[in-house]
Amino acid sequence: MLGTWEIELIRNIQRLANPILDWSMIILTHGLSPILTIGLMLIFYWIGHKRLSFKLVVITATSAVINQALKMLFAYPRPFKEGAISIGDPTSGYAFPSGHAQISATTATFLIVEYNNKNKYLKWFLIISVLIVAFSRMYLGQHYLSDVLVGIMLGVVIAFFVNRLIELLKEKEHYLGLLIACLTIAAVICILILDIKIEGLTTLISAAGLITGFLSGYFLDKTIIKPPKSPQKYKYLLRLVIGFLILGIIYFVGYFIPVNNLLFTYIHFIVLGFSTTFITTLIFKRLKI
Repeated sequence: MLGTWEIELIRNIQRLANPILDWSMIILTHGLSPILTIGLMLIFYWIGHKRLSFKLVVITATSAVINQALKMLFAYPRPFKEGAISIGDPTSGYAFPSGHAQISATTATFLIVEYNNKNKYLKWFLIISVLIVAFSRMYLGQHYLSDVLVGIMLGVVIAFFVNRLIELLKEKEHYLGLLIACLTIAAVICILILDIKIEGLTTLISAAGLITGFLSGYFLDKTIIKPPKSPQKYKYLLRLVIGFLILGIIYFVGYFIPVNNLLFTYIHFIVLGFSTTFITTLIFKRLKI
């Protein structure tokens, strides 16, 4: 069990609680991580910055896998199970390290590396957003201070390391993506065949499906529909509208199909990920946008 001072810190933070701050923290904790990360992946890809989107997906996926492995290794309970209050819906799984803090730091570090020289205010916005996510996780009673600090440090290190690895591959990064997709498929098959029980398994399978579909679609996009082209600026909005519409239709069609098993969930999210890259690219090319 962690030191009592960390529980006391959470309790002192939660003395600030009020309905307005509660909702603000809930919105910020999910809006800045992981919704912001997912949104950036989609936007980058559809406006023509495909390699940038690919790098963000691989870096974030690597960070998420390491985070989940450490959670299962240490198996620390969350603060709301040790005397703090859960504000909003309680998060499943273990506490250490904080996934939200780690992913937000991973995304922020990647964007700072890519864009720091282009916008002097971006770095400070991203740093503040990471700190807000970290504070919100403690305020909501989901994580200790040690959870968010270690999560942030891991996010920074992983973003630098994996980004450097992808840069070393130069124009062959899509082969790394294909390898990751194949390994993900193998891991999911093992989980399904062996009937492995993990808390939050449906979420993990969904994420695995998105990664498999995205990376396999990126590989085909780069090898079949190359070279990638950025649209004219006035067509950005049209691409985004069509892209989100396609994903929305696929998501809700799968959601309303009365099949409830992990294999279907995996296939459903593979289609979503594949549509993000390959299918939308084909449609954009067909429409000449």
